Amino acid sequence: MSSHTRRNFIKRIVPVTAMIGSVAGCRRLNVTDRDEFSRGAIDKLRGALKGHLILPTDSSYESARRVFYWNAATERRPRIIVQCVSEEDALRAVEFARSNRLELAVRAGGHSHLGWGCSNGLVIDLSGMKQISIDPMRRTVRAQAGALSGEVARAAGRHGLAPVLGQCPGVGASGVTLGGGLGWLSGMHGASCDNLLSARVVTADGRVITADSKHNSDLFWALRGAGGNFGVTTSFECQLHPIGPVTRGDIHYSVRDARAVLRFFRELMDEAPDAFQATLNLTPGERGVFVSICHAGSENEAERLLRSLRAIAPPTKEFLKQQEFGALAERPAATNPTNTAPPAFRGIQTVYRDRLSDDLIEMIVDRFERASPDTIMGISLTSSPVKTKAQ
Repeated sequence: MSSHTRRNFIKRIVPVTAMIGSVAGCRRLNVTDRDEFSRGAIDKLRGALKGHLILPTDSSYESARRVFYWNAATERRPRIIVQCVSEEDALRAVEFARSNRLELAVRAGGHSHLGWGCSNGLVIDLSGMKQISIDPMRRTVRAQAGALSGEVARAAGRHGLAPVLGQCPGVGASGVTLGGGLGWLSGMHGASCDNLLSARVVTADGRVITADSKHNSDLFWALRGAGGNFGVTTSFECQLHPIGPVTRGDIHYSVRDARAVLRFFRELMDEAPDAFQATLNLTPGERGVFVSICHAGSENEAERLLRSLRAIAPPTKEFLKQQEFGALAERPAATNPTNTAPPAFRGIQTVYRDRLSDDLIEMIVDRFERASPDTIMGISLTSSPVKTKAQ
């Protein structure tokens, strides 16, 4: 197969993100016109559900329609929200959307940058479907689509295992996997989608099918990295990996050292071992510039890397320790360190570059110096070519 594949694209990109939040979500499935439907049709759908049906007239509507990255540009006002508790609920919702030609959106963690977890038609909210089952002998996890990355990591950690999922514990595990997904363990074990073993999918024509390497293999290939628009994934199975304690934490620097830290970070990540992953964040506030790291290798190797980070510029503070990988799920996201209630407005923009050039560094610093106090600019670099199992 051609070398121009999604995996080779993912391993080369440099995401540069100005954000208050983290990444993952599901895509809107486009169904054209919105015809009227009767009260009887609504009542029939409600009666067929084990979960909840929410309409714009309900008191819970405003909170139910919001996604993590709500903003004016992505705001939608769905006509119906179905909060699923079973695969059958998702099937009934798909059938209703098809019959009434409603635009359909699917939501798990709700972290889509572009608000794909909401629509002006019908929203299938899978966040209530959270069953997780670990098979320690096969080193696999089977999870419903509403499980969050942190919830899966905690469950796997009880068996000394770890999933390859996003770095933010609040991101939906299904969304990040279907979208590709890079995380703390991607240097060693590939992208999240490389570790997908199977998925249960409700298709647009109302079938419930299993996609894996032997069944519906074309769909299975498509789900691994581009899976937001092929149906509603209600559960999935992923590979887990044995893991011991990791070195984890943050090193903070003064804002005035931003250029030096960015340049060194670029070179460090270009040569770093597979077991080392890091992200760099710039904030105009008191946290300044900080590098968040996770090293799954030896303590000696971790200390060598930390010495090089401390030599860039004098750290203003640091929080580093050895801990179990599953404990990362308890750590607040860099974008919300106090775990406070989210604001009503969140804006995000992401840019992908092949390389963090000097010109790009100057542009980042220039924008950073003019940013509002609540801005977080995040830089993620892959430490080494992402290993791939599926091209």
